[in-house]
Amino acid sequence: MIRFYDKKNIDEMPEPKGKNSKYVKAFFYPFVTGESTQYIENVKTKMAFLSVDDILLSVNINEEEYENSYVSSLYSHYISYAIEELYLLKQPLLEKGLTHLIKGAGHFLKGTEINKVIYVNNWLFSTNLQVDLTPTQIKRIVAFLISKFPEHMIVFRSLSDYLHPKLISSFKGNGFKELASRQVYIAKPWNQLTKKEKGSLKGDRKQIEKHGYELIEEIEPTHENIQQIHSLYNELYINKYSNYNPKFTPALYRHFLENRLLKFTGVLKDGEMVGCIGYWKLNGVMTAPILGYKVDLGNESGLYRILSNLLYQEGERQGLIGHRSAGASEFKLNRGAISSVEYSMIYNKHLPMKRRIGIGLLRLLCNQIGVKLLKNKKL
Repeated sequence: MIRFYDKKNIDEMPEPKGKNSKYVKAFFYPFVTGESTQYIENVKTKMAFLSVDDILLSVNINEEEYENSYVSSLYSHYISYAIEELYLLKQPLLEKGLTHLIKGAGHFLKGTEINKVIYVNNWLFSTNLQVDLTPTQIKRIVAFLISKFPEHMIVFRSLSDYLHPKLISSFKGNGFKELASRQVYIAKPWNQLTKKEKGSLKGDRKQIEKHGYELIEEIEPTHENIQQIHSLYNELYINKYSNYNPKFTPALYRHFLENRLLKFTGVLKDGEMVGCIGYWKLNGVMTAPILGYKVDLGNESGLYRILSNLLYQEGERQGLIGHRSAGASEFKLNRGAISSVEYSMIYNKHLPMKRRIGIGLLRLLCNQIGVKLLKNKKL
């Protein structure tokens, strides 16, 4: 049986069964009963729950919202954010040509209503962790959502060809098409690393003592701590990198900390928090959507090395697969990470041709040209 619960009927939703489903409810309940922008400033979307047998999933529905963060906007992901990232190619002529190409594609994609999407199991992080769905459950989800939202594409984000080959195959078997999104990195266990890779990780651990830092194993939800986490994340991911990264609000950090939905660890220098990391786990995989540090201290501060190593050590301690997300490719590869192409799985067979053609164009650009660039440039 499939049930849909939004703000109108949330009181009718029974208490979910199973650890993962209880976590989904605790995580998204404020999003469903309130407004998404209370928690992520640049994500305007309608949140709901979808109950499939005993599995509870988040659902978020978008119409246009072209200024949304890329975590809830195909346009922002493949057009706005992509243009910002072209500098990584370090080839001015290629960057210029691709900028014109992507902008032209953007005008066309708006005409195909590229953002009219219903996302399933979207955690609104850069990296979504996956729940196990059978081919039959996927088929039923599609049939239900088409009947309820006949004009929306259906999208599942963040499926890796390394971590999720079986799940990707199940989606394809139900008419979904893969759309390449980025290259991500998966940490290898300690016993599979080379001597050189182990040496790099040992060097990272030594940075704490070298710089005289102090660790806070678990950050408490005080007003001061919440403001510091908010500031450190924004300093790195918003101010340094992109306005299209999700802009988490202090209210969301408070929600995470008070309900222990993510574990936050901090790095102190002379009593001041200069770095922090917030991580979570699901189905044997762990990732850190929240990471921040004082950028003005420079690379010599060792803060990124320390925070990354804390994540690696925690994964080893718990026997979890470490999903290291995207970026800093050389750093991660030097520590034994495995590169993997990540995809969004798209279902649009029920839509008219003029709507489907936009995804067809994106698949041509991303799956053919984009994947080659990701692999060749190690982006």
